[in-house]
Amino acid sequence: MAATGDTGASVTVAFQITEKEFIQGCQRGYRHSAYLPIFVPTTVVVGLLAANSLRAHHSVSWIPVALFALGYWPWFVLLQPKWTFSRKATARELRRITYSEAGSHHQGETYTLDRPWSKYRGVYEYPDMYLLRYQGGNTNTLAKRAFASPMDEEVFRTVASSHVKCRFLTE
Repeated sequence: MAATGDTGASVTVAFQITEKEFIQGCQRGYRHSAYLPIFVPTTVVVGLLAANSLRAHHSVSWIPVALFALGYWPWFVLLQPKWTFSRKATARELRRITYSEAGSHHQGETYTLDRPWSKYRGVYEYPDMYLLRYQGGNTNTLAKRAFASPMDEEVFRTVASSHVKCRFLTE
């Protein structure tokens, strides 16, 4: 529901994210991470060097070190989001989010959170969702189906683009 008033435009969406949307949001968010392109190769190389050093010293502990170095990131990207969704109750809650000139107000069944636009780093649009990247490298997934109307979606785009860098599919 879009509204305008003394504080400018705002829009409120209410939705419950699906497991598929949660997983896709996480995996798409990883692509926009400033950290992963550095951390992944660094940890793999360091892990493999450590494993090689252990192997050179005739230690059998090189095997789990090498397996960890090669297996952690595929697990993190492919399996961890599903595991998180199944264990994190707040991920499955019905949520209401209001986007306004002040930022976002998140209201779940067991939590309330306010995040000013200064904490956001960018918005990325996909055909089925928006990813809102915020400080610390994490993202919020906003399913497009949550908008009550195209006008509500346009209000969101207008508010977001006046505060952070947005990468919309069409402008």
